Amino acid sequence: MQSFNKIILVGRLTADPEVRYAPSGNAVATFRMAVNRRPRTSPTGERVEETDFFRVVVFSQRLVDFVSSYLTKGRLVLVEGEMRMNRWKNELGESRTSYEVVAFNVNPLDRKPREESLEEEIDLNEVLGDEEDSSNDEPPY
Repeated sequence: MQSFNKIILVGRLTADPEVRYAPSGNAVATFRMAVNRRPRTSPTGERVEETDFFRVVVFSQRLVDFVSSYLTKGRLVLVEGEMRMNRWKNELGESRTSYEVVAFNVNPLDRKPREESLEEEIDLNEVLGDEEDSSNDEPPY
């Protein structure tokens, strides 16, 4: 049986993206995003809103360039990717686990704030390219 791992998130960046470089020299962008759950009603009748936070990692060079150039804290984005689990032992030998989304596609869903907007319109297909990038098979670090 074939496996399937795909996640689609819509939310806002909680901070500006960070770019770091792997030992191979490849750039890796990371950012955190907040995703609101559907509101629910508590037993007392109050409307309760909950938010989940996700760490997103980008390995594709063209996507790293786009994310680092055009996305900032507060921007609304749609992220497509896969969920990955990382396991390691800390300096005390205790097992640790973290989860992250490895993004294949990141699209802004809002416009840049007016003071940050560019004089010319940005064609996302030109910046990102039309083909899907499959260079996300690199290890995260």
